[in-house]
Amino acid sequence: MEAKAIWKNVRAEIKRNKTTQKKLVTHLEGISYENLQQQIHHDRLPDAVEIFQIARALNTTVEFLITGKDIGEFSREERTVIEKYKILSDSNKNSVRLLIDSMLPVPQGGEAIQSNQEKAS
Repeated sequence: MEAKAIWKNVRAEIKRNKTTQKKLVTHLEGISYENLQQQIHHDRLPDAVEIFQIARALNTTVEFLITGKDIGEFSREERTVIEKYKILSDSNKNSVRLLIDSMLPVPQGGEAIQSNQEKAS
């Protein structure tokens, strides 16, 4: 694990999220802007808590920051959609579910595929 590669991935995620290092540190506990700049400039490895906080703040995974690859269950695009969905109102969440259901193919039996939540109702 090379610090330079981790910070390269952090910078790429900052850019992808259209944010800045200054804004990033507002989401990090115990890490100042100056401290982050020093770590990046001197290629110091972040500790486990720091890299976890950075990954969470940038809506990515620790694995991605370390390896540069999506290893997890969801791609970055899918995680972004999920994060946006989570902040919707219940009414808007229902609208999204209905829209998705309307876009799903209808099986030959004629009955649309139901989500788990619909099956439970």
